[in-house]
Amino acid sequence: MTNQLLVTFEGPCIDEDGVPLDDLQVTLQRVQKAVRLMVGHLTGWVSQRGRPPDLVRQESMLRLCSTSRGSLVAELIVSPPPGSQRSLEDYGPRALGRIVGWQVDREDSSEPFPSEVAQELNAIGSGLSTEVSLVRLTDSSNGRCVELRRTPRTKPIADPSEEALVQGWLKEVNWDRRTAQLHRSYGRYVPLRFDNSLDEEMLQLATRYVEVRGRGRFDQDDNWATVHVEQISGTRLWREPFDPEAFMNDPNPKIFDPENLVTVSEPFDVDEFIRIIYEGRKSGWKEP
Repeated sequence: MTNQLLVTFEGPCIDEDGVPLDDLQVTLQRVQKAVRLMVGHLTGWVSQRGRPPDLVRQESMLRLCSTSRGSLVAELIVSPPPGSQRSLEDYGPRALGRIVGWQVDREDSSEPFPSEVAQELNAIGSGLSTEVSLVRLTDSSNGRCVELRRTPRTKPIADPSEEALVQGWLKEVNWDRRTAQLHRSYGRYVPLRFDNSLDEEMLQLATRYVEVRGRGRFDQDDNWATVHVEQISGTRLWREPFDPEAFMNDPNPKIFDPENLVTVSEPFDVDEFIRIIYEGRKSGWKEP
């Protein structure tokens, strides 16, 4: 077993122009996460939110030792922080061995490869720019490697047929996956997806009470399955108290007009009921 891992970037212009920093940063971050998850798997730690145990963090800590030109090779080693107590189980080197043997040993049913580690490795290929065609992770001691080729990035979700106008508290914003949750005072939260053009607004409005306009689709229980955000605007801060006095003294309230009603005939008809709802929205309310 070795504690060294070589990360090689290949592409048509890398020999002359080098690797874009975005590709280098994202790749190394995902390699670190994959090693951490593998060490967690070997130690019996179940991945969850929050900080991993110190043992997992120490045994999976990667350090960049050197780089070399050509196809650009980054040399990484597993090296716990100075002064930390070393484990006798060699979790770090064992994790590297499992990762570089992933594509060869994936059919070995005696020791299934952790799905969360496979997801991180696959995400490396899907996150590469067009300047990088391949990333190779190699064990320098025996030459075993795993090759992660660039794959086309997933297309944005198809434009659903339903227009959406929802309000709630914007929470769980994930800029990596461009997903979020809209929590309302009733029912389940609304899953959101957004494009990179809304990154700045999502950052500014995180945890605020917002209004979202977009398009989405319903699940079989008539709840929003997902909404693709087209516009988002903030209204008030998270946990801002409701002001009943301001509500009661609103100079421009909306009031119900009893002289402008929509009636229903008998026998009752569902289609007519729906028509009444729409007509009521248009004519049952007016500004004073």
